[in-house]
Amino acid sequence: MTFPNAANGIKKLFIAEVLGLISAITIACSVIFSKPVVSDGTVVDVAATDGGLTVAAILISVGGIIAIVAYILQLVGIAKASRDEEAFKGALYLILFTILFAIAGTALAFAFPNSNLLSNLGTVVTNLLEILTTFMIIGGIGMLGAKLNDGLLQEKAVGLLKIIITVIVLKFIANVVVLLFKENIAEVVVTILGVMILILTLVQYILYLSLLASAKNTLESK
Repeated sequence: MTFPNAANGIKKLFIAEVLGLISAITIACSVIFSKPVVSDGTVVDVAATDGGLTVAAILISVGGIIAIVAYILQLVGIAKASRDEEAFKGALYLILFTILFAIAGTALAFAFPNSNLLSNLGTVVTNLLEILTTFMIIGGIGMLGAKLNDGLLQEKAVGLLKIIITVIVLKFIANVVVLLFKENIAEVVVTILGVMILILTLVQYILYLSLLASAKNTLESK
């Protein structure tokens, strides 16, 4: 039994995740060029001069384009995989709902520009939808492992799902605390939580990429 659509779709998902990581790093690097270093009220590093801001704008633009390409690849990959495994259809519906919710959230942000609660709540809900999408994809991979009678892939999917659930839940809680209670907690706590979110995000990426790579290789070898 072979699943060519799922193999092609998961390959696209793998590439999309790699591109997503590149996009995040590129956009993060833009901060280096957009903020000057100030000492005693005097700028000692002119990173945020016109040249620095231009570089920052280019990095943000490139990162944004890569993110869009990654998002499209993810959508196409899930749609492709759903032809061989019904479980991926749930992920596809969630992504489409996330897009609609993002549009509605943007409209509300313009309608109520002074409402930080609406903006932060929208971000929290979007993160939650992305988490559920990831769960659906991992579940789909586990189902493919079962159809292939590949106990190793199925076991890895279940094992990583437990670990990733733990990582994602911790990251989600940290994000909620930072977004909703940032003004009521000490700056050092916000910084610590920010570092924690970054580390957990990297762990999540590594685990998720590992599972996608395993599924891709297994399906391509059948």
